[in-house]
Amino acid sequence: MVNSSKQYRDKVSQLISWGHWFCLSNIILALMVGLRYLVLATPPETFLGQSYLIVSWLGQFAFIAFVIFLLTLFPLSFIIPSNRSMRFVGAVFATIGISLLIVDTEVFATFSLHLNPTLIELLIDKEQNSQANTLNLLFVSVPFIFLLELWLAKLCWKYLRRLEHKRLGGPIAGVLFICFLLTHFVHAWADATNYTTITRQKNNFPLFYPLTARSFLQEQGIFDVDAYYKQIKAQEEQQGRLRYPVSPLKYNQVEHRYNLMIVVVEGLRWDMLNQQAMPNSWKQAKHSSQFFSHFSGSNKPQEGLFSLFYGIPTSYWPSFKAERQGSVLVSALQDNNYQIELFSSRGLNLPELAETSFSELSNLDMTQWPGGAAGDEKAVQEWLTWQQSQYAQLPWFNFLYLNGVAAYDNGSGSTISEVTPESLSQHYSEAAHAVDQQLNKVYLQLVQSGQLERTILLVTSDYGNELNDANSNYWGNNSNFSRYQTQVPLFISWPDRTPLLLHGDTSHNDIVPTILEEMLAVASNSTNYSSGQNLFKKRKRDWVLIGNQEQQAVVQNNQITLFDQSGSYQVLDRDLKASNARVSVPMLVQVLNDLKRFYQPQQ
Repeated sequence: MVNSSKQYRDKVSQLISWGHWFCLSNIILALMVGLRYLVLATPPETFLGQSYLIVSWLGQFAFIAFVIFLLTLFPLSFIIPSNRSMRFVGAVFATIGISLLIVDTEVFATFSLHLNPTLIELLIDKEQNSQANTLNLLFVSVPFIFLLELWLAKLCWKYLRRLEHKRLGGPIAGVLFICFLLTHFVHAWADATNYTTITRQKNNFPLFYPLTARSFLQEQGIFDVDAYYKQIKAQEEQQGRLRYPVSPLKYNQVEHRYNLMIVVVEGLRWDMLNQQAMPNSWKQAKHSSQFFSHFSGSNKPQEGLFSLFYGIPTSYWPSFKAERQGSVLVSALQDNNYQIELFSSRGLNLPELAETSFSELSNLDMTQWPGGAAGDEKAVQEWLTWQQSQYAQLPWFNFLYLNGVAAYDNGSGSTISEVTPESLSQHYSEAAHAVDQQLNKVYLQLVQSGQLERTILLVTSDYGNELNDANSNYWGNNSNFSRYQTQVPLFISWPDRTPLLLHGDTSHNDIVPTILEEMLAVASNSTNYSSGQNLFKKRKRDWVLIGNQEQQAVVQNNQITLFDQSGSYQVLDRDLKASNARVSVPMLVQVLNDLKRFYQPQQ
């Protein structure tokens, strides 16, 4: 009995010792695979940052491998007495770990993300194309990895005594443990001091959750939270997070210097542009290029206007607002010496106007205007006065923003006595008719003054208003990404250009590159400043991106894919009903690139 117990302890001791060396061999293998993360990571600018990258690489992969050993081989050493069985089991676990690591490097290279349940679901989809094929090739290597692991397991067992006598395990483990400690303590210091060269590296490796100790340091009186946030703010003001445009604009010679007038009717959905509700605008649209499946960049007013003037995804809106980054469209108009005048029925003291799109303009009138039908009339009258009083030879840009439709204000002064679907729809249509009467003054002035022959007139909206159209109890805006809240009218009257009738999907993101290329002769590639494409150039369009700060929606021919920052997603048809359609990985890659392209690269 005593001998049996001693033999058991000796066997367990041998298996645990073997497990240590097998773990070390897989740490080396994981470090070799993990070299790709070092190549893909943005190189730190400082020596300390570069040193931390190497130390964290050593510490993180040693930690992952050792935790797997502790959770699997260590307890199994007490259960499975056979060294052959243990070697086989160890090879299985190690093969799974190394294979997942190889897949993660490929995912990181493609998406700049690490494996998560959503990505795994996408990647195992057999109907995916080239990306799935690449991963299939990686999975083909799994049997070879398993054979390699079996060989390493056998090698570690065969030379176990010799390895133990060399006493190399302790020093190697000590070095890796020190690297692990340095990884976390240095990051805690960097987080407390806002040393971003190090803190920006936390996404470099999988399962990497470095230590932060702000709360503890604050409790001990070591960390000053107010000074910390002041330092962050000062650093952001000095460096900025944005890279917009990616490179300065370059211009060709402008052949015709047209005026530009953009009219935005807030909250006007696409189907209101008809002969009954808006006869004057409908008539004007008949002589213009019309875009019958045009989408705003959002279902909200701020982000909708943002997409119109910037031509990029609305996820950038908070950063642009925080840095008061002006629109590249407005900058280009200034570069070309355009007179710029703005007219809004709610006034210009709005974040989407004064703090972003037109933040580079001085002497903006911040007077609060009444809004509604009265505000619309006042804004149009102010525009008429300006038009009739200006005689300068310089071209001009006018922006006219009318709010009556969004306010359900038909101009009669009456209010909705009883809120019913019918009364809301009636007031909405009447408000559209009222704003059409105001717009007719604009059309007549441009025609009678002869300005229409020299003016590009663009009429659209920033979002739509849903009126329980699908009987799903959705009203107004900012509740879903159905066409009722996102599809808006767009027609463009362009001198000397044959009107087009386009039924394919287009987006507000397309307007900036269209104006810059066609009107201002910008030679720079539109990818430098926009996610859209020229409306008048035939290009393949597979999807349109709509979104807000909480969620993004990719609109395709027969489906809408919703996803958020956590990586969760949902596929619906264009009527927002559940769909069995697949998510396209190449499309997702393009979208993710668009969502980060105009930020400064991480240091």
